[in-house]
Amino acid sequence: MDRQIVYPGAIPLETDLLNTNKFAMIGLAKLASALLGHHTYLSGLACKPVITEPMKVTVGEGQIYSLQSVDGVAFSSLPPDTEVILKQGLKAASETFHLPAPVTSDHSINYLIQVAYSDEDIGPTVLPYYNAANPAVAYSGPDNTGTAQKTIRSGKCIVSVRPGIPAATGKQLTPPPDNGHVAAWVISVPHGATSIEGRFITQAPGAPFLPEEGLVTAVQQRQLTYGEDTGTENHYQVSFRPIIRSLNDGIRLYFRARRSNTGPSYLAVDQLPESRILTTKHGELKADQIRQESTVEVEWNSTLSAWILCSASDSYSRHEADERFFPIAGGEITGDVDIGGKVKIGKALQMGEAEVTTEGDVKGPCWKGSLSIWLKASKSKKYQNKDAWCFRDPSSGLKIQGGKGTFSHDKGKMFFPVKFPVACFSVHLSQGGKNKRSTDNMYVTNVNNVSFMPHLGSGEVCFFWVAFGM
Repeated sequence: MDRQIVYPGAIPLETDLLNTNKFAMIGLAKLASALLGHHTYLSGLACKPVITEPMKVTVGEGQIYSLQSVDGVAFSSLPPDTEVILKQGLKAASETFHLPAPVTSDHSINYLIQVAYSDEDIGPTVLPYYNAANPAVAYSGPDNTGTAQKTIRSGKCIVSVRPGIPAATGKQLTPPPDNGHVAAWVISVPHGATSIEGRFITQAPGAPFLPEEGLVTAVQQRQLTYGEDTGTENHYQVSFRPIIRSLNDGIRLYFRARRSNTGPSYLAVDQLPESRILTTKHGELKADQIRQESTVEVEWNSTLSAWILCSASDSYSRHEADERFFPIAGGEITGDVDIGGKVKIGKALQMGEAEVTTEGDVKGPCWKGSLSIWLKASKSKKYQNKDAWCFRDPSSGLKIQGGKGTFSHDKGKMFFPVKFPVACFSVHLSQGGKNKRSTDNMYVTNVNNVSFMPHLGSGEVCFFWVAFGM
């Protein structure tokens, strides 16, 4: 980005200020191009009915990004500059438009809200000029003529309405945008309407709106590459926001399918030509490889000029499922199987030397016969009474004991129901909550293999404990 240089003591020129503004505008334009590319985009400009004024809509503040000359006409003493940059036109306030209904019965009319960029010189002011004959008294305007001059070159976002021609409802056409304008909204007004309803307002096809939440949020939430299908059977049509103007190898798009496919299928993206959807092996789709209401992922292959189906909620046809999954009547699985739900098999399932029986037992050498036999041979030893319990794992020897304790004061010795043969590793306490007035942390001291000393605090007399050892 260029910056104007001035020096102490140098006489300032008007071109110093003019170039400062020009360089800043060009720098901002280059940054916008790096983020948005070299296309027209709209931001904001929400179109809503005016509740208090029937048959009117309001278009809110927003902006347009449009490729324009730096300066189509002279910028004060700077000459025109025809370099094309992505300029930003601002609309700082809402604007209201009146859209009357057609007078003919059973007719409707489409109104087009269109947007354009415009440079306008505004802010006329009579400026003081230097008077060489008498420097103490400035001239009023150039050559002391008192003529007002524009003081701001404003990049504006211009919104206007273009009415269509009334026609029989359902057959009315939307007019094209004027030269230099882009279509933003279409409002369809039927005969007899007394107010503009929200359902009358739709975004114009291909309107280049940027996501309302901003580009970072849109990327995080995949809003730029996700759309809803509006096509017909086996011919999917999806629009994206902003529109996709070209396809490059590897671009991945996602859409929600309106209906299942019944055979070879096609996808049209925005205003681009329709192209085939192929399987990962580049074959034509079979029935039900795209399922109704599933989210479909496709990738563009420029060599094949086709979309490759990457995934869908159910990308297997019934025939493929029968080939890849274990049938109820029994059979053989020759590849990897990923099963996310319940599987019911009428025969025993054998895998190598192991077998899952129809009764649910597992047979295999590591179980010394079967899992049920191993469990019966290794029953755990338990001890339990009203206020204490003990469990011992027969394979590891780990012993876990626990119970309830009650004291008439906040501490006292607590004996384990079963002595730890080797040692007690740890004891944990929790409040019984009967008095509900302890404000101290409970802790344990004097832990050995036969007892421990609990400290409850503040008169709490009921507690639960659990101990681990061997």
